Amino acid sequence: MTLQISRRTMLKAAAGAATGAVGIGIGTGVATSPATAASTSFAHPGMLHTRADLERMAAEVKAGAAPYTAGFAKLTANRHSQSTYRPNPQATSTRGGGGVENYGALYHDAHAAYQNALRWKITGDTAHADTARDICNA
Repeated sequence: MTLQISRRTMLKAAAGAATGAVGIGIGTGVATSPATAASTSFAHPGMLHTRADLERMAAEVKAGAAPYTAGFAKLTANRHSQSTYRPNPQATSTRGGGGVENYGALYHDAHAAYQNALRWKITGDTAHADTARDICNA
């Protein structure tokens, strides 16, 4: 049996997990204003990081605190976290069944979208935000 999930759905889920409840509106072109964000109380239970987590990571990395700097060094050394990463979109992602398995390309792109979104939230470097967005839109 072959399960087919669209690339866009998978990558949006990965990017959504990366950005958590930070209100960036991936793929919508809509930014959430602070007033709107403050008036909502929903927090998706499946997110990997909260706003507080991301703010703490950024502060600790900026302060040069261990073990945050060691973890951040591993993140920045990973090829998937580079703002120069180029996606490898596939018309269909296949794992199992009779076709050629190409799901690895989807996993690489999902990792890259997540890692670039994480680097953006930690450093504020919008090149990583642009890369994460471009991967999701590929």
